[in-house]
This record gives sequence, structure tokens and C-alpha cells, in this order.
Amino acid sequence: MNSNGRTLRAIRTGFFGLAALAAGSVLSAQAPATVRDLLSDVLHKPPAENIFVIPVAGHVVGVNGNEFRTDVTISSAAATRVAVAWIAQDADNSARPLSFFDIGPGPAFFENMVEVSLHETGLGALVVAALAPDGTVDAAARISGSARIWTEAAGCPGTSSLAVRPGRFGTGYAIGYGLKLGTGHRINLGFINPNPVAISIHVFAGGELDVVVPPFSMRQVPVPEPDASSPDGSVFVGSYSAVGNDFAGYAVSVDQVSGDGWLVSLSE
Repeated sequence: MNSNGRTLRAIRTGFFGLAALAAGSVLSAQAPATVRDLLSDVLHKPPAENIFVIPVAGHVVGVNGNEFRTDVTISSAAATRVAVAWIAQDADNSARPLSFFDIGPGPAFFENMVEVSLHETGLGALVVAALAPDGTVDAAARISGSARIWTEAAGCPGTSSLAVRPGRFGTGYAIGYGLKLGTGHRINLGFINPNPVAISIHVFAGGELDVVVPPFSMRQVPVPEPDASSPDGSVFVGSYSAVGNDFAGYAVSVDQVSGDGWLVSLSE
């Protein structure tokens, strides 16, 4: 059921690829209702299997008018209710209502989730948490997920897509490998701040920069080209919060010619 009281349904893919519908039901009054409620439940707790972060998602028009969409899969071995938080870029999301879905057993597929299921546009991130029968975050639950950001490929009937692996909130030094920056490639960095205060994240990516992220928000920034790049253009990305705050992050390299890219979730 979404914030307007309407039941939302997930497409559940069966063994033979046939679609079935898992209908929502009425929520307990104890369930978290807003982004602030949900993030406060998971802040400063060890990473667990009952919550994950899709660090970048959206329904947005990009370079050359390409319309990017985000498909999301959420899986659980048992029937589970999940809460989904939309963390819009550079916005105060603290009072934003959550959306709720019943999934499992098995994977639930949400096509163009940001626009179709959440009724949102723009760039942001998703936080997904499993709920117990009483509506609170279920510490014993096990869920997993993945996403792809895609657009119709220019000049052919196919698509150009970017695989997005889930991340988790942490307070340590988060790193990423396998990225390229320099002639022919650019890098965008993004961070999600689940805290009630703005945080500053120091980044090493060829050079150094600081990224300030508003409370309960996310921010994506381009990485300047280094004065001297490595012979093959490869870049190591390291990041940490100045005062040990929780955060999640990602880095994406984009080929300047083809527009194809690959994403790395920054991890401790």
C-alpha cells in the first residue's frame, strides 16, 4: 500500500517465468511510515541481510535526450513485506512517505520502479528493508536485490544498461576498483546520507575532493580529471566520512564515445 492508501502489487516471477501477483495488505500502525523512521531504525547498526541500498536509481532524461529507467528485483525465500524508501537527490527526504510491497517466496520484479511503482522522477537512491508481522524492521529476515538502469540504445532496437549491485550503510573506509578516468572516460560519484545532519565525505579518486551530502539525502558529483593519470586510465576510489558517520556510496565510469558505463558499489 502506498502513501495514498492504494494497494501496490509486485510482479513475482515463477519457476517457468510466468508472472503472478502478490497483493499488499493493511499495515500495522507500528510500521515505519517515513524515510526518517526507516533510516533511524537501521542507523549505527552492523550490516545485516534484512536491509540493502540500491545506491543509484531513477527515471531521468540524460545526455542526448536518453530516458533512463530503473528495473529492480527484490528476493526473499519466504513471504515478506518490505518497505521501500525513495531518497531523492539534494532533497530533504525526512518526511517522505515509504512504499510497501508484499514479496516472496522468490523474486519480485519491478519494471521501471521509480516511475511506475513509486510515482517519482529524477535521480536518487532506494533503501529496502524487511518488516516483521508487527510492522517493525525484522532483524531476522533475509532479503536480497539488484537493479539495472537502462535506456533505449541509439540506432538499434536493443537497450544500453548499467547493472547495479546492492550496497549497505557503513562507517568505515569505503573503496572501489576497476574504474577509469581520463581521455575517453569520466567518473561520477554518489553518496547516500542516512543521518539527520549533513555529512562531509573525503574522496581520493586520482585527486582529492570533499562531497557534502544533506541529511536524509543523496548527491552525485563528477570527478575532475587528475593532473597525471595512470597509463591505462585506471583509478582507485577511496572515501570516508570525516567524523565516522554512516553512509553508502557508488562510482560509475562512463565511456565518452559509446555512453556505456559500469558501476561499482563502494564497500568497506
